[in-house]
Amino acid sequence: MTFSLRDTTIRVYDRDSLSQLNLLACHTGPVNSVALHPDPSMAQMVSASADGKWVISDLVTGKEIRRGAGDGRGLASIAWKVSGLGFRRQDLAPFGRR
Repeated sequence: MTFSLRDTTIRVYDRDSLSQLNLLACHTGPVNSVALHPDPSMAQMVSASADGKWVISDLVTGKEIRRGAGDGRGLASIAWKVSGLGFRRQDLAPFGRR
């Protein structure tokens, strides 16, 4: 289970015991969205932030796997897709469209 507040961190919890497993500090702006990998065998998540970056993290180790950036504006949401990642900037209404 993952949880983020309007700060720059993401907390990873054990679903059964509710104990905190990891604290991920991979953004410099508020974390707006997190999405778990659709394949349950992949212990990964992707996060999107107001800092304009998305980050893929390993949920077990807490280490960053990959980082990317949008066009310099904040990212409001992110999701895993079969073909990769989809994100929405904060100034866009429909997902991925102007």
